[in-house]
Amino acid sequence: MAVSLFVSFLGFAAGLMLASLFVPEIKLPGFLPGLKSAGVFGAASAALGVVAGIVIKLLFLPIVLLGPLGDVLIQAAVNIALLVVGPLFFENVRFGSRRTATYLGIGLAVLQIGLQIASRYWT
Repeated sequence: MAVSLFVSFLGFAAGLMLASLFVPEIKLPGFLPGLKSAGVFGAASAALGVVAGIVIKLLFLPIVLLGPLGDVLIQAAVNIALLVVGPLFFENVRFGSRRTATYLGIGLAVLQIGLQIASRYWT
């Protein structure tokens, strides 16, 4: 569980830093402040993803039946919510349009769940 949380945090933070280099609409306030912002977003995404996953899986059986795709959908919803609400708390972080935040949230969710699955096989 701890490895899964760490891998999810690392995937989100690294993915956000890389996305800010290649997508002009994503603005982070420089390397070290951007790394701090990405770390906070990554920690929130990892923790809220686990909590939301447990709650949603207990409430909705079809999500459980989807397996890893259900995990990606839950993590994507958490990431999109964080990327839309997060800039309200970090004044220097901008993600451009909601479309950019949506695509980024989905991409980061795929990265996070992919890394979690890979870490299960490495250990």
